[in-house]
Amino acid sequence: MDKERSKEQRDAANQRYKDKKQQEKQDIAIAVAAAVDILKQNNLWSKVSKKSQEMLLKVANTNAGIGNSIVHKIFGNVVHVGDSVTLGQAFRLTMKGKAELDKKFSEWEKSEGVVVEFIENENDIFDSVYKIVDIKE
Repeated sequence: MDKERSKEQRDAANQRYKDKKQQEKQDIAIAVAAAVDILKQNNLWSKVSKKSQEMLLKVANTNAGIGNSIVHKIFGNVVHVGDSVTLGQAFRLTMKGKAELDKKFSEWEKSEGVVVEFIENENDIFDSVYKIVDIKE
């Protein structure tokens, strides 16, 4: 009887610990997402190195999953006209190719009204840019 109760107590404590750690991850992701939004609103995002942008987006989108998870993993849950990401960054974040990304962005436009344009870089395809050009209400 005591062994069963002890195991239940350990399991409950373990679950509380896991819940606390998950909440900490969510809090960090929300804080980083807010910082990214401030950088974008103040036109400072372009001054951040590409590697740092990728890292910040990865942390900020740790818990992304609202709606179309691939596009939210790339752009986050709060998007603005003018937000952009290179094809290389999008690939590293999602491990999806251009054709699949194009399909997801098309679905995103139909479901949420976010229009994403692909601006091709003729010198290096991975430096081509996906840019949000319109958000239909």
